[in-house]
Amino acid sequence: CLALGVAAIAAVGSTRAMLEESIGADAREILGGDLLVDIVHRPASAEERKALDAAGIVAASAEMRAMARAENPQAARSLVELKTVESTYPLYGALETAPSLSLNELLEQRDNLWGAAAAPELLTKLGVGVGDTLRIGETRFEIRAEITHEPDRIGGSGLFSLGPRVMISAAALTDTELVQPGSLIHYNYRLRLPENVLSASTIETLNTRFPEAGWRIRTPDESSPQLTR
Repeated sequence: CLALGVAAIAAVGSTRAMLEESIGADAREILGGDLLVDIVHRPASAEERKALDAAGIVAASAEMRAMARAENPQAARSLVELKTVESTYPLYGALETAPSLSLNELLEQRDNLWGAAAAPELLTKLGVGVGDTLRIGETRFEIRAEITHEPDRIGGSGLFSLGPRVMISAAALTDTELVQPGSLIHYNYRLRLPENVLSASTIETLNTRFPEAGWRIRTPDESSPQLTR
């Protein structure tokens, strides 16, 4: 019994150490930055965004749930996790798609159609493929590629995932008319800090300057609370 007990404790300890080391090694990629500033329901004000830009390189995104509808005879629908990205995305890691395209090629507007990248499972569920169109809200999107790797997928806003990912531009989100008063939207601002700047001092500065901001600021140590638990 003593031998079994010691072996069990050793196994649990080594497994925990291995997991913590793996999370720590990829923490910035999982989080998407050195800091993640999460604001619910509203984007950062002009003054808040100016302060964030002054602190480091910022990659802003908005995440929400929406319905996507295929424009085919079946007209299948699916709940999706919608995400907007800026040209600076991603700050750590790499977004991988098939075919491999630049962010601008993926999401820009061409011939009155915004571009979108979607998870493979969504294409299978809706019976569509690259080059086909989807309707999200009041806007049509051309599927330009499948998402094969999203570096910060599990370290995002904390939304419990209920659908496949669809990635679009911020301007396209405005056109969908999904942003309404009371809409549950997480506005995320990921920061890449200069090498000589500490996360703790940046957090203290932001919270002191904007005590009523109501944001949540996470560090790589908190990149994925669910996975850590």
